[in-house]
Amino acid sequence: MANGCRNAERVPLSPLLVLMGWWGFASGINGSVAPLLAQGFGLTGGETAGLLAWIGLASVGSLWLGVEADRRGRRTILLACAFALPAAAFASAVAPTPGVYVAAQLVVYAAGGTVLAIVTVFVAESLPAPERASGQSRAGLVFGVATVLPLLAATLVAERADGWRWVWLLAVLPAMGLPWLWRRLPESRLWAA
Repeated sequence: MANGCRNAERVPLSPLLVLMGWWGFASGINGSVAPLLAQGFGLTGGETAGLLAWIGLASVGSLWLGVEADRRGRRTILLACAFALPAAAFASAVAPTPGVYVAAQLVVYAAGGTVLAIVTVFVAESLPAPERASGQSRAGLVFGVATVLPLLAATLVAERADGWRWVWLLAVLPAMGLPWLWRRLPESRLWAA
């Protein structure tokens, strides 16, 4: 087979879709809770925008983690990100100051950006050519739908000054599935080769 996938292990899409959904939810939180975040920290709109702008530095972390995925393996880095995401989400939920919040967000977005990139590559490496676009579109759909869920959660806690903290705590809950993810996610044979 010309695409190199004849002998590649078929990676189940379910763990990859779970990771994309988890990151989709986490990535939608800041936009959904920005007014609550401003209220909770006593920030003006401009200060909130400035605070959230610092999160862009996380792209440096994602870049580094992407290089590490090429060196250490897709599975290893995906699992590291899957463990870092709930820890950083929890740190975001309990952040006592805007500075601590930004520090936690840098980890959230570095891990999440890496999940997005590696899952896309993982699907391409794991599926036969005729199924790649379908697998990647499913991952994108799960991500997109999950980004809306924090907005729904934020509306439920909008009356609480600390409501944004509760939405971040929801992003910690999928960590209960980490043992399942550990067992279900194999390494890409194409990477191993």
